[in-house]
Amino acid sequence: MPAYKHSYVSMQLELLDDRSYFFKLLIYNEDGKYTRLRKNSLVEFVIEDNILDFYHKGFFIMKNSHDAIERQTQRMEGDTTIPIETFRFRGDARDYIRFELHVNLDDDLGSAEKIESEFYSMAFDFVITHIEDLPAESTAGKKKKLYFHDKRCQRLIERDLYWHSGQAAIRQGETAYNRPLSQMSNEERTIRTGVGIKDIIQTALPGSKFSKDWDPGSRPVFYTTPGNSKAIDDLEAMFNKHVSSDDTDNQPSILRLERYTNTWSLNPLSYYFERAYDKSTNLPGIYQNEIFYISAEVDASASEGKAPKSPTGVQSPVNNVHLPGMSEITNYVFSEMPGSDQQTYIVSSPITTYNAKTREFKFFHEKTAITNMYDYFKNTITGTVMGGVDGPHTEFFINNTKKTNRNVQLLHSTDGDDLGVLIKSRNRVMRQALYGGPAILFDIKGSSNRRAGRFISVDRRNPYHENDFDSKLLGQYFITQVTHRINAAGYTNSIMGSKPYYYNTVEFNNDIN
Repeated sequence: MPAYKHSYVSMQLELLDDRSYFFKLLIYNEDGKYTRLRKNSLVEFVIEDNILDFYHKGFFIMKNSHDAIERQTQRMEGDTTIPIETFRFRGDARDYIRFELHVNLDDDLGSAEKIESEFYSMAFDFVITHIEDLPAESTAGKKKKLYFHDKRCQRLIERDLYWHSGQAAIRQGETAYNRPLSQMSNEERTIRTGVGIKDIIQTALPGSKFSKDWDPGSRPVFYTTPGNSKAIDDLEAMFNKHVSSDDTDNQPSILRLERYTNTWSLNPLSYYFERAYDKSTNLPGIYQNEIFYISAEVDASASEGKAPKSPTGVQSPVNNVHLPGMSEITNYVFSEMPGSDQQTYIVSSPITTYNAKTREFKFFHEKTAITNMYDYFKNTITGTVMGGVDGPHTEFFINNTKKTNRNVQLLHSTDGDDLGVLIKSRNRVMRQALYGGPAILFDIKGSSNRRAGRFISVDRRNPYHENDFDSKLLGQYFITQVTHRINAAGYTNSIMGSKPYYYNTVEFNNDIN
């Protein structure tokens, strides 16, 4: 069954705990062989969505008594024996998985109305990367574990691209020179990194769709595919050289392949945070997906609740939703950046460079001073979310040792341009502060609307006394990882989010060494 024919296999309603979903899990390959798996044949099915990976990946464990999936030749319907075509794994990354999950609006097996939407629906084509035969006490209890990732990721891993920035610049209309490539200088063969990333994807994956807000970048680079490199290596190399456009001040960016719409996006960090909260209306931004409340905690001595520490209200039916029974947190883990990391990475990062062409040494220190990086992080990241009267308060600790440059991280770069310097200094600190800073992790009843690269709020409804810990804990989180898990217990999510700020200003004594 070739990939384009998986639509011939119909959806089925499945109960995941007490809710019904339209569910499809199909294994197929280029030989025309396929097998449909029902929920009761699964031990566990897991999809991982991490902000640091542009693609989704995961695994599932299936019951495989007596190796039935590749040995069964017939099935019984009543007293009738029906011959079936046995599935056969190829084992060459040409075995595929089609997975779809859609909400049943009626939530009833007797009546069904499927919701197909960018917000709630999931639809993936995965490649099976490897298979484990799990040990069991007898062949009757055998299981198989299948690992998978997005099909387009596999294409990039395999593809020899022989990519050149000069050729890409001509294809993308990035060069004004009307002469053969062989007659251009290396400077004339450069391409802006964002445009180069798009060209790599278009060349390796024809027909790809891109968001209208795609960031072209501002850094021109000269690049040729090294020997033994694949398209995925070219993509990673170009992304590692990327800073956002000048109008967003050359920030770190996020490369994503959006689920369901299959649209590629490349946007700076501020693009996401600007969509978390609308200060002009005091409403949640369009990327604020859901609000969670911490339940089962009551302070008997508190007489009234506090003002919410996250935006309330909605701008659309899929904005800042609260799902009864599914948006209640009963337990969580809150972690903070280790003190050793604070003193190692969140420090001034002066950097020296050498330009071999001009034979010039340079020393950069202004943009990489910790106080300036604090202001920049606040303006682009933490200052965009909802805070208290004097908040939000950025979670940088700048004591005298840092302020007087007795604790710095001296760096060196062989990049000959100023933008390359930012990647290794200021932008590195930004990424560390966001992805390595305060974070929450919790397990919760599953919902298909949850994804990395969006925002959630964590708040309290029950009365409590105002305290510094809740200023740190409650508020808006940038989702960095979501795990979707289906097993015998039902459908659950594990959600991790980053919150590098306090809701209110917290007075720390930074006049220390």
